Amino acid sequence: MSFKGVARSLADYLTTTLPHPSLQQEVIAYGLELLFLGAAGFMAVTLAGFLIGAPAETLMALIVASLLRVPGGGIHLSTPTRCLLFSVAVFSLLGFLCHRFGGYPLINTYLIYLIIGSGFFSLIASFLWAPSNPSKPIVSTGLRRK
Repeated sequence: MSFKGVARSLADYLTTTLPHPSLQQEVIAYGLELLFLGAAGFMAVTLAGFLIGAPAETLMALIVASLLRVPGGGIHLSTPTRCLLFSVAVFSLLGFLCHRFGGYPLINTYLIYLIIGSGFFSLIASFLWAPSNPSKPIVSTGLRRK
């Protein structure tokens, strides 16, 4: 069963047990799906970090990117599984590169400037273009703002 199916079943149970209107069922299901996917992603990235020998660097890359990814909306792949696999691959690569090249003093000097510059670029890009498609995550037309 997929994360979406588990979230939908749990939302069905919660809306029949608790006094919520049926419109809230989709909101609860979406929130639960995000929670399950986030937990699975965190566990997968942590495992991948241990497998490549850079758990601290991999988790730090995930945490820092999540600060901009969640409010900005991130990119949307066709399925949650593809998003999860893409995230594991990207953050594992970032963690590996940080672990591999972090010990060189010359690289560290330029790396600080690169990090500061990319941080400013990310903030400006988030301010100008985020979210790229605000109606994308909301599946129900009844819940979208007009």
